[in-house]
Amino acid sequence: MLGDGTGDYRSLPGLVVDSLIPDDTRLAGDNRIETAVAISKKMLPLAQSADSVILATSNNFPDAFAGASMGVLNNAPLLLVDPKSDNKTTLDEIQRVLKPGGNIYILGGTGVIPANFETVLKNLQGAYSVKRLAGEDRYSTAAEIAKKVQPQHGGEVIIATGKNFPDSLSISPYAAAESIPMVLVKQTDIPDTTLEYLKDLEPTKITIVGGEGVISGNIENELAEK
Repeated sequence: MLGDGTGDYRSLPGLVVDSLIPDDTRLAGDNRIETAVAISKKMLPLAQSADSVILATSNNFPDAFAGASMGVLNNAPLLLVDPKSDNKTTLDEIQRVLKPGGNIYILGGTGVIPANFETVLKNLQGAYSVKRLAGEDRYSTAAEIAKKVQPQHGGEVIIATGKNFPDSLSISPYAAAESIPMVLVKQTDIPDTTLEYLKDLEPTKITIVGGEGVISGNIENELAEK
């Protein structure tokens, strides 16, 4: 029993639970693709209000997290693509939210988002500009995305592991809010494409996400010497 003997917590003095749980608390769909669309509609409820749309595979994480910073730069929601489906839900959302002549950025190579889907995008009504940001693997793709986010010298760069997703997930809101590029490394090795990007950029600040169990101290020392 609670307070007044009725067993109803809503009658307790000063406790107003209904007002703390609005009807639209949850952003969700039947699957990850529909959830991404629900987030896009929450982010940009007005039709044809996005300058760009960012597309990443629904089957893995690195490209989506590396592309998190692009959303702020391009007023763009991030939508997901399943290479084994017709992606009608995603295509419908693109045509709802994207301005005519807007940009569609595909993150990753044809191994994650096939070339025939790129053709489908180019044939949509709206005269969209379709651009693919990709490299040979997740590390070089992240570097290509980073060039789009921060093509000039200086600034901050975030470095995360390319082996799993928790660290990238945790840092992605900060990266997105501050438009900071994110590149990926292995536990004990900096891929050549990542290193080339860092040398060209000459960042004024590098933030390494995660402990030495995911990114070794040797990498930190190597970066400090560059």
